[in-house]
Amino acid sequence: MPTASAPIAAAPPPPRPNAEPPTPNAEPPTAVAAPPTAVAPPAPDATAAKPAPFTVEVRSAPTGAAVLLAGKRVGVTPATIALDVPAALIVTRRGYRPSRVRAERAGPIVVHLVPAAASRPRPTKPVAGETLD
Repeated sequence: MPTASAPIAAAPPPPRPNAEPPTPNAEPPTAVAAPPTAVAPPAPDATAAKPAPFTVEVRSAPTGAAVLLAGKRVGVTPATIALDVPAALIVTRRGYRPSRVRAERAGPIVVHLVPAAASRPRPTKPVAGETLD
């Protein structure tokens, strides 16, 4: 029958890089809780958050239509407009229905205006007792 042998000692873990060697008879470090601190959000990168300005050329059929940006007239077609951010433009001309277009990148925008419906006089009912001779 085999005899009991001495217990096998575990090998010490390999040293960690950039770690200080343990000092003999040193007390183990105690965990100290740091007081809570407010963490400021990272500052936004100015170049990543702001899109590059661009230019659009607005043309319409028929020409001579007003181009509105945020309710303000910024030109008459054909018009070249510089924008800092994507925007909604309204192209309008008397006698035509207004057209809303979205400008998101540089380049031409062509708008074909649709004539407004001609106003027809509403038929009136004859007044009671009146004849239509």
